[in-house]
Amino acid sequence: AMKRWLPALAACCWPASALMAPDSPPFPAPHRVQTVESHIIRAALDADIPPHVALSVAGRESRLRPDAEHLNRNGSIDRGVMQLNSRWHPPMTWQENVDTGIAIIAEKTRKCGAAGMYFAYNRGRCPK
Repeated sequence: AMKRWLPALAACCWPASALMAPDSPPFPAPHRVQTVESHIIRAALDADIPPHVALSVAGRESRLRPDAEHLNRNGSIDRGVMQLNSRWHPPMTWQENVDTGIAIIAEKTRKCGAAGMYFAYNRGRCPK
């Protein structure tokens, strides 16, 4: 269902290099830089999550900052764009952080429904 949005999102939001065939000659370096936003959109579409939901979660968690960190009372650290907790997730690249966060969103949406997803994303369980 989400795949039908791909052409519209690609036209407005993805860098042109993301739309090139793998054997196409590359654009100059500035055009190949992948933004946090474009990576979130691609990962969300791949997981059949509405991109606006994934962008909203990432925006709330870190304001889309790959270097975001938060020290918790228990000594663990929430890291990266998706603020993944160091107790459960090792340090990773920002792209891996986004991919892992999107996978968690997809899992929590399946288990808890759309309304309970954000609660479960932060608490690890569905709301009662």
